Amino acid sequence: MSGLKKVIPRYHTTYKIEEIEKAGRRERRVGMSSNTADEVFQYTGSETVPKDVTIVHFHCNVVNLTILTFRECTKLKEVVLNINNGLQTIGSLAFSNCTLLESITLPSTVTEIGAHAFRNCKRLRELVLNEGLVMIGTQAFYG
Repeated sequence: MSGLKKVIPRYHTTYKIEEIEKAGRRERRVGMSSNTADEVFQYTGSETVPKDVTIVHFHCNVVNLTILTFRECTKLKEVVLNINNGLQTIGSLAFSNCTLLESITLPSTVTEIGAHAFRNCKRLRELVLNEGLVMIGTQAFYG
C-alpha cells in the first residue's frame, strides 16, 4: 500500500495573554485559548500529498522522493526522516514553496538533491547535510 496514512494527531494548546483592569491597576492573566491538533502523516509512496499537511514522517521504505511531491504544501512545518532511513534522492521542486518549513535533517543515505528542491522555503533556517551527499542541483535553496 502506498500513499499517506494518518498516524497520530499531535495536540498543542494555544495560550493568550489578557490584560485586565482590577481595582484601578492593570494585571495580566494567561488563559487557555484552544486545543488544536496537527495531523501527522506517514509518507509511504509517491502519491500526491494533501496541500494542508503540517507534519510528515517518512516510512523507511521510501527511497526516492519524486518531483513536486510536497510542492506548495504551505502549511508544512516539520519533516521527520529517521537517520537510518533509506531515502536516496530528493527530486526537483520536491519541497518548493513550503513557506513554513523551518528545518530538516537529511540522513546519510541521501546522495542527491534535485534542482529547486527547497526553492522559496523562506523560513528554512537549518538544513543538516550528512556525508553521503554527492550532488546538489541548480538553485536547490534559491529564494
